[in-house]
Parts: sequence; C-alpha cells; structure tokens
Amino acid sequence: MGWRISSVGITASLLVLSASLVSGQSVISARSGMVHYVEGQVAIDDKAVEIQYSQFPEVREKQVLKTEAGRAEVLLTPGVFLRLAENSSFRMISNRLTDTKVEGLTGSLMIEHGEIAKDSQVSLLFKDKSITFSKSGLYRLDADSGAFRVYQGEAKVTGGDQTLVAKQAHEVLLNAPVLTAMKFDAKQDDEFYRWASRRAEYLAMANISAAKSLRDSGGYGYGLSTVGSGMWSWNPYFGMFTYVPFGSMYNSPFGYSFYSPYLISGFYQNYPGYYGGGYGFGGGGGGGSTGTTRGSVNYATPSRPASTASTGLTGGGTHRSSGGFIGGGSGGGYSGGGYSGGGSSGGTSSGSSGVAASSGGGSHSGASGGHGR
Repeated sequence: MGWRISSVGITASLLVLSASLVSGQSVISARSGMVHYVEGQVAIDDKAVEIQYSQFPEVREKQVLKTEAGRAEVLLTPGVFLRLAENSSFRMISNRLTDTKVEGLTGSLMIEHGEIAKDSQVSLLFKDKSITFSKSGLYRLDADSGAFRVYQGEAKVTGGDQTLVAKQAHEVLLNAPVLTAMKFDAKQDDEFYRWASRRAEYLAMANISAAKSLRDSGGYGYGLSTVGSGMWSWNPYFGMFTYVPFGSMYNSPFGYSFYSPYLISGFYQNYPGYYGGGYGFGGGGGGGSTGTTRGSVNYATPSRPASTASTGLTGGGTHRSSGGFIGGGSGGGYSGGGYSGGGSSGGTSSGSSGVAASSGGGSHSGASGGHGR
C-alpha cells in the first residue's frame, strides 16, 4: 500500500517548520484557533486571555471566545484571519485544518479569507445557517441583526432546503425566512473595519522580512510550491506571526500585499509591478489611503509591548526601505508610538507614546487600498 500525503498534511508540517526556521522559539499549533492579538477585555470560557511575547493561547473545540471592551484577532487555517469587534463572541465547533467551523454568537465578526486551499475548508455557522467561502475575500457577520456581508469574494449560504450564493457587495439577512441577497455600499466602513484594516497592514509589513528569511534559509520547500496553500510564519522582529503564501502573492482585500519567498527578491530589488496596492515607497500611503484621521475608542494595553522588537520597529518608523513603508514610516515606534498608536496610513499621524491600539496622537485613518478607505 503506497503512501499518500495531502496538501493539508504538508501545510501542517510546514507550520512548525517555518516557525522554527525563523526564530527557533515560537511554534504555531497545527490547528485553527490561535489567539494572535487582543486589546482590552477578552476571555476564553470566561478566563481572561493573556498574551506574552511568542506565547499565544488557543481556542479549543467547544470553547467560546468573548470580547467585552476589547477586540481580538484569531488565526484559523493559513491565510484566514478571524477578527472580533467589541462585545462579540464565537464558539469553536471544529479546529481541524481540513474542516474548521466557527459559530458566530454575538456582536460583529470579520473573516479575511486568503487563498482558497484545495483540501481545507472554513465554515461560519450562525443559528441554522452555514456559510462557506468559494473565493478569497472579506466577509462580515453582525450577529445581533443577522446580517452577513460580502465586501469582496463569494460565499455560499445554506439553511434548511435553501442555498444562496452571495457575491461581492451583497448582504444576506440570515434571520429572514427566505434567503435573499441585496446590494449594499461596500465602500462604507466603521471603526471595526478600519481596525481590521490596520491589523492586515501590520501582518503584511511582517510578511516582508519573514518571506525573505524563509528564502534565505532555503527551508521553505521550493519543491512544494504546487501545494497551493501558504503557511503561518513567525517573525521575531515584529513579535507576531504573519502569512506567507506559496509560489506567488496574496493581495489582501484591504489593499496590502503578502509575498512568497519566490517573489520577495523583486520587492527588495525594486522591480516594477511589485507594489500593487500594498506599500508605496517614498511619500505614498498604505495602498491609497486618504490620510485623514478619525476618533476612536481607548482600550487597555495591547497584548504585546512595542518596545520588545528590535531595530526597525521603534524610533523613526517601521522597517524602512527605499524611502520607507507607508509614506516614509509610521510615526515613531510600531505604527505611531504604541503597538498601533497614532496610525500609519498616509504618514499623516505621528502618534504619541500611548499603548492603546486605535488611539494615540490622531488615531488611524485605516483608509487603505481595497475599498479606498
């Protein structure tokens, strides 16, 4: 009887390999549900979540993660980010990479779904409805109203004997007796959307050096590029995981680019066409941002202090290259004086020494790329 290795099995193995190659100290679980970032009050089964540098808790099957005056980012299968607004919660039904299921309970949940992997599936459940994603994109569930929105991509909504395909810029009211897709203005945003955009920005920034480290180490597994699924990779300089795609490039719905080890050389060598929508060198902002500032809510200390990172994350901006990321750098410190303090879009807000994400000297426009925010 011959051996059969699935792409998910390879990906699961590479999750651990990528982390050890880059840092030798931080390893991600080969299951969905790692709590990657929190602000304010966040709990798993009513136990407060505490994240320390390189140590991240997991949401296990049947457990409930709940935010109060806070927000959270959870990593599902590689390239799939689950983000929660204030006063929101979800239950982990299945944390298997091949078949991840999360149940939206309360508040607002946003799923940024990267590349679609052949042998894995992520499902979002809400009451008697099941939602699967057939295209990469950005999706949101507002549980209190039962509204499911497709900002970008395509999703299949199933409930009882009804099935509906929801396409880009369409909204489905899941509480309605008959499933119907209606258009909505996908250019409208709110503070939660802008916060999710900032999280995507930080992850994309961390991708640059992570992809280069994997390329330089030679341990990325170049022969496995046809697998079609990327990996979570630990970036010790940023103190966070990031997404590294296989073979090509992943363009986030928020307008940021994630490079594979194959293409990262072009980024550093300033090849034309390697910056589409993601990072503008020199005076440009983050993917076409408006450069305006907006008010925001103050939260408690972020899950990791900005000062633990090494050169390039504090002082005169974050990881400058050929004029600097995001309009000549991000204030001072990690995106403006704190872990996500003053804001980085358009290079307009210098930030203060505050530690609260979405706060600092002028907060963050979050207007980046995908929808012209």
